Amino acid sequence: MFDFIKSQNSISKSPTNGDTFIRRKSESAVSAENAEQETTEQQADDDSCRGWESDPQSFCIKVAKHFLNSEFGISPAVTTVNVSEDGGCHVNFDNGAVITVQKIGGKQVWVNVSPHGKGLKSKSCTYSYECFVSGKLELTKLHCT
Repeated sequence: MFDFIKSQNSISKSPTNGDTFIRRKSESAVSAENAEQETTEQQADDDSCRGWESDPQSFCIKVAKHFLNSEFGISPAVTTVNVSEDGGCHVNFDNGAVITVQKIGGKQVWVNVSPHGKGLKSKSCTYSYECFVSGKLELTKLHCT
């Protein structure tokens, strides 16, 4: 009989006769709330990346695993990680793959697989990354060669 409306509305019952009313927020109020939430997430985003960026080993493992899973459909185990002075890494996997991960500034990272892994061809990709308050690191592929 009634369609429930998104959480931007409130549903209440009349205290006198039990009738149900649906109150809708104006579009401008909803837009203002969404803009405020996006600004808060953006501010938290910058702070949240500090944890990932200050731990190059964990950052490189996360990026390398994402790269292997999304580009080759495999999820081998990490065996070793070698971190260089500039924060770049070589992540070694149990299938023989060696993934090079290097941050290139502007919340971007370059990733390369050498042809050491069984059945893997040489491939390089560049991703942008974003961090969230929850600790999640999200990678977006920009291009691959």
